Amino acid sequence: IKNMIEQRNKWISILSIIVYLCSMFCVTYYTSHDASTYEYHSETDNIIYGYHFMLIGLLSFPFDLFCLLIGTFRFTLIWFVNIVYIYCIFAYFINRHKLLQYFLISSSIVLLIIFESFHNNISGRDDINIDYIGAKGLGYYLWIIGTCLLLLERLKDDLLHKIH
Repeated sequence: IKNMIEQRNKWISILSIIVYLCSMFCVTYYTSHDASTYEYHSETDNIIYGYHFMLIGLLSFPFDLFCLLIGTFRFTLIWFVNIVYIYCIFAYFINRHKLLQYFLISSSIVLLIIFESFHNNISGRDDINIDYIGAKGLGYYLWIIGTCLLLLERLKDDLLHKIH
């Protein structure tokens, strides 16, 4: 029975990975040139997929890190949740750094939820407004669900080990 319970636990991780991978190929958010359309999706919006967001984050990480060091938070830093997710998956399977995983996953969920309220603008290097961050797509919500499933997996695993 204990082996069956441990195998069932891994299904949550597998489901989390599947949901996370699906989020990469779904729309994360829309951007618009018109600030008044940020609450809904319109035909003139640009579509940002999860994998676009990951690539944008990788390319802008040095700039985002610099902004963070001088006290400015840029919304593109949220892509770092992807790195945390991948690290926590590997750490879970090798059973290391449990407290760090709890902290990182919980922080990631908070960052993802905060991103929901972002209706900021995306500006270029010369600070000319390019687009406004608008409505969130299915990929954004799958991203949150995949991360929450990872936390649920970690919690369930620890509770089952305490019971046995």
